[in-house]
Amino acid sequence: MHLHTLTPNLAVDDVQATIDWYEKLGFNLEMTVPDKGPFDWAMVKMGEIELMFQRTGSLQDEIPGLGQPGGGFTLFIRMTGVQEMRDKADALDAIVVDLHKTFYQATEVAIKDPSGYHLVFAEFDDAE
Repeated sequence: MHLHTLTPNLAVDDVQATIDWYEKLGFNLEMTVPDKGPFDWAMVKMGEIELMFQRTGSLQDEIPGLGQPGGGFTLFIRMTGVQEMRDKADALDAIVVDLHKTFYQATEVAIKDPSGYHLVFAEFDDAE
């Protein structure tokens, strides 16, 4: 057995607004369903990181009992250029924990998206 990728499908109330917000961070829109809005689902990508967003009602129809947007977890994303990401997040007033050095030698910034999801962007000292 070998796992290849993990692409979260996040419940959101407004797929278009979520796309717009993530594009300001530098993500690119890859796909939507339907092709023209209003959208039930979308995928964005930056580098090797893919995120999917699905309208809450649509996702709850597929997976009964699914909770509301936000969730009690963080998305931890290794990257280079954390200062640039921090500056983009600051322009969106999205910073929860500003740049700081961790005990495991990463420089991190934690942000919160409009649906309440927390993303931690981390750059390690040995990053290439």
